[in-house]
Amino acid sequence: MLENGIKLKNKIAQNVLIIIIAIIAGIALIICQIINRQYIEKFLRELLRVPSIIGGPDITTNFKVTVDEFLGYIFSFLMAFVILSLTVGFFKKKEGLKDFYNDLTKIYKTKFFFLLFLEGIVITLVLTYIVVMFPIKSDVKVNLSKLQHYIMWAKGSAYANIFWLIQMLIIAIMEESIFRGIIYKGFSKITTKLWSAMITSIIFALYHIYPFETGVLMLRNVIISLLLIYMLEKTKTIWWSVGIHFGLNALLFEEVSSKEGHIQLAFGIIIVFSAYIILDYLIQQYYNKRDQKDDILGSELKDKEKKEESAVEYLS
Repeated sequence: MLENGIKLKNKIAQNVLIIIIAIIAGIALIICQIINRQYIEKFLRELLRVPSIIGGPDITTNFKVTVDEFLGYIFSFLMAFVILSLTVGFFKKKEGLKDFYNDLTKIYKTKFFFLLFLEGIVITLVLTYIVVMFPIKSDVKVNLSKLQHYIMWAKGSAYANIFWLIQMLIIAIMEESIFRGIIYKGFSKITTKLWSAMITSIIFALYHIYPFETGVLMLRNVIISLLLIYMLEKTKTIWWSVGIHFGLNALLFEEVSSKEGHIQLAFGIIIVFSAYIILDYLIQQYYNKRDQKDDILGSELKDKEKKEESAVEYLS
């Protein structure tokens, strides 16, 4: 009994330490993001001479904006990598770090990354159509046909559309690498996947705080993050999540400009995306159980056949 009590106390102490370290790491990540937005991005804009008013078909300006976007995320990526490496190394030492780095490389390795990326976009479109069918205000009703026409190479937008899509792709790849890659995989090494998913999703929501942010929008970001983590675990690759992230940014959020519209849209996303995760999980569980039953029946039939063969050999 005394030994069990000591083990329980040690486990509680370890969990408390993990929570404290997770909070410290989360605060460090948010501070790095503030530094990035306040100083690094400003420095990069001045270095690249990016104009304050962006728009139009000027290819040089759009190129500078795209490079600025990419370099800003590189800083966030490196800071997250260093912070989570130190965190994992503190708890799991050298072997834990190796596993962490191996997991990071695995999420990018697949021959079908482009197909998974496209499938993620399709899922986004399906979920988006479900969301906008909710009885909500007209400014949330996304006219995807007009948006898709605008994205094409048109006279009024020309180069700007192409570079805008490239920027959306950079955001999707880099944020998925930072949050679902480094942060989620890192915390998964020192705690459970469920806790890691919650920590990552809260940090992701705090990362996306904007002037009109409310509790509903924060919850929306948490749900979106949980969906992206769920897809990462389901596919064992980052590209499906990148497709969903790209689709959300390019085909949904950019079309809603008002605060009321974002709040109304957030309610639809929370309901539809949560339902999608739950239903998909239940369907997977059903098929997993059925496969297990089939395997059991198959092994029983094989055993029966072996016994019958043994009996025939014995009689003969």
